[in-house]
Amino acid sequence: MKKLCFILLSFTLGLFLTQCGGVCGADKNAFIKNFAQFVGEKSDKSENDSRDRLFRQYVKECYALHEAQMGLNEKKDFWIGVLRYYYQRYGLNMLVELGKEKDLKEVLIKGLKEVGINLENINLADLIRLL
Repeated sequence: MKKLCFILLSFTLGLFLTQCGGVCGADKNAFIKNFAQFVGEKSDKSENDSRDRLFRQYVKECYALHEAQMGLNEKKDFWIGVLRYYYQRYGLNMLVELGKEKDLKEVLIKGLKEVGINLENINLADLIRLL
């Protein structure tokens, strides 16, 4: 019975580490690199749904895993990358689309405030200059 528990625990831990090492990266450097590549990729409209799911995973799960190890400039680059993704995806309608996703908007506003960018008091022209 102990062997079965050990095998199941090992399998579960291995699965968890594989997942973390995948999209999120095994460490903060891998995460930052993966996210930068993701934002920089050009995609077809047919890929939007799958890319949006991956984007949400980066923002909601992966960032939380690596946030404590990231410096202020790395965090700032991440959140500007989030805005850049939204701009590439929705163009000038990015703020309208972001408003439709309340939970994501709250995470974004909080993250940007932590790095000194107040999205609530910024005009669109200044926002686009950040990108």
